[in-house]
Amino acid sequence: MTGLTFYLSGNQSGRVKAISINRQISNHQAILKPILRILAFCILFLFVGLPAKAQDDTPTYLYQNWLGLMTSTQISERFSLWNDAHYVNKSFFIYRTGITYHSKQNRTVTTVGYARLLLTAPFSDGNLVRDEHRPWAQIIYRLPGGPKFGTSFRFRYDARFRENLLVNETGSGYDLSHRFRFNAVVRYNWGKVLTKNHDFTTSLLNESLFMDGSAINQTLWEHRTFLMFGLSKGGNTYSMGYVMRFMDLNPSLTRINHGLVLWATIHFDLRKIRRPSLIIHPTDHI
Repeated sequence: MTGLTFYLSGNQSGRVKAISINRQISNHQAILKPILRILAFCILFLFVGLPAKAQDDTPTYLYQNWLGLMTSTQISERFSLWNDAHYVNKSFFIYRTGITYHSKQNRTVTTVGYARLLLTAPFSDGNLVRDEHRPWAQIIYRLPGGPKFGTSFRFRYDARFRENLLVNETGSGYDLSHRFRFNAVVRYNWGKVLTKNHDFTTSLLNESLFMDGSAINQTLWEHRTFLMFGLSKGGNTYSMGYVMRFMDLNPSLTRINHGLVLWATIHFDLRKIRRPSLIIHPTDHI
């Protein structure tokens, strides 16, 4: 009986060790999967810029920081108010307002609004000296998806009334340019992997902007790629990431503006309902 007891004890010990090893492997896999997915997002972010970068053998580079505060205030079951402000050093400051209609299940989101901007000029050495008024409208379509993975497409139209430019100063009056913007966003919600109270999210956004009009000193084409990481709770998201902006200044010169992005997206609900019923993403407000 003693030998049998030792034999059974040995088998049980081996099983316990095997279970322990399997658990360790499962834990390592659970840790590695999110890391590998994040790395996949980063690699995709880098490769997206290669075609645009290859347009010019010797592009110029400019490092900039992009700061943004975006708010959405729900006023009814289907309508919300849009307010946001963005500042990019040596580039622009914008304050944008609007009213948004959300369809059932938030599949389609339509916004119309007005924005006021301060821009740089060729002679301003990075200072914001040029005024702009911008009526705008956009529509977002969100593809059906699960709770973790999401994809959306957006079209935006900007009517850009920018202050006229003289040789070394701004002039009187405004010129009008039409800008058409198309973007696609892929999002992934990793869940509460960093904190117990916030969802960790990753977003990859690509946007192409096309300008039409008679204005001089304007960028006719621009492509933007954002890789964003966020912490979300209750409709509020705090994001950090990186942006690369590829711009054709003229047929022979491409400039690449790039830098750190810091955004705060805050949702208010005037209906005094504890949990917002509308879906708002930081990338909706770019």
